Amino acid sequence: MAHHRSQRQPDEVAEQNPFSIEAVYGTPGPDRLADDEKGRGDAPLLIHPLGTEIECLTEAGHSQWVKRIFEPSTAAAELRHDDNDHFGDSKEQARLRALREMAEDPMKGWRPMITVNEAMVGALESLAEGAPNFRSLFDIVLSAAKASLHAGMPFRVPPVLLLGPPGAGKSRAATLMAESLATAIEKVPITMQTGCGVLSGLDVSWRNPRLGAVARVLLGSKTASPVLLLDEIDKSNPRSEYGQLLDPLHDLLEQDTARCFTDEYLRLPIAADAIIWLATANDHRMIPGPILDRVLLIEVLQPTEAEMGIILTTMIRAAMARWGGWFDRTTPVTADTLKMLRGIHPRAARRVIDLAVGFAVAAGRPIILPEDVEHARKVTMSPKSAMKFGFI
Repeated sequence: MAHHRSQRQPDEVAEQNPFSIEAVYGTPGPDRLADDEKGRGDAPLLIHPLGTEIECLTEAGHSQWVKRIFEPSTAAAELRHDDNDHFGDSKEQARLRALREMAEDPMKGWRPMITVNEAMVGALESLAEGAPNFRSLFDIVLSAAKASLHAGMPFRVPPVLLLGPPGAGKSRAATLMAESLATAIEKVPITMQTGCGVLSGLDVSWRNPRLGAVARVLLGSKTASPVLLLDEIDKSNPRSEYGQLLDPLHDLLEQDTARCFTDEYLRLPIAADAIIWLATANDHRMIPGPILDRVLLIEVLQPTEAEMGIILTTMIRAAMARWGGWFDRTTPVTADTLKMLRGIHPRAARRVIDLAVGFAVAAGRPIILPEDVEHARKVTMSPKSAMKFGFI
């Protein structure tokens, strides 16, 4: 993989977001054009191979790392090869439309990577404070974020498997982490999927051909560094006539092979090595050994009583913040209010809290009272669902 640093000044950057094509390409001359671009009247294309990473500037003059996740000339060549062979074939025509979008991509196959700033570090620190049972995860993520900030290099973390009981907040932690890093997230619920085409795509010979999740999130989210969340990875069906869903991970979780990953629908290579991989599971014994060897396993422990108080307080303050300036940020969350939430499963607690906060606003009060929580409990929870859970 090639790395380059740009020395361009802000006044050289064109008015484009999220970065400038000119900042990546410079002012190309005839000797710097790819052979298949010469004489076609298209925008000039520097010869940068798949997976190249370059530092350039945004229109505001900020440093931005970008990565070439595909080569438009390759898509154009595939398009020219197949365009006349499949007239009237609706499945192939859909694929050709996707190839055409890649061939005509205004960013020439480049996508921004995550370059961490102070605001992102602050958001991650706040997130870590409100999720003490995810301390190990945020130790790793914050370390990587601060390293990116200090060095001015792209943010990278190894593939992570979050192992813990149902309802511990694993998927939510991944979603909030993506929000803090200002990147996209694609959630793949493994229990609802069948076959390896989920990640790597299915070609047009299948009844329902489609892009794989990897290509879909990279092409659709306009970033080289999305979060791809494999939810309940231990529930994957090991026996399927369509192939094993997790098999593509043998390549995708290794940087060297992910750098040139082929989507079966597009039949084109894509640089997927900047994806941030997170997976969740309840039981690691149900996950194939070769996959476990490729991930960093982090156990999400059951929160202690004190930690649960922090988590509930964070959830309440987040719900209050959604009402703009109605609530004073310094207003304390009372012990009696927290006590009313004890014994509620975390998933249900969020629904109860949202409703209780709404009851307080409806009553014209800038504070949440225990009776708001009790009212919300009665409205949202059946006697069966209100059973106490020992770990909280």
